[in-house]
Amino acid sequence: MNIGTAAQKSGLPPKTIRYYEDIGLLTADRAAKRYARNW
Repeated sequence: MNIGTAAQKSGLPPKTIRYYEDIGLLTADRAAKRYARNW
């Protein structure tokens, strides 16, 4: 799921999800040759 979908399902803004990833609270599964994150 992309960050927009994760934001809708969690009720959090995308910026908050990115912040949680930055501080290590969440981890995203990143595809090897893509820049996209999967939550």
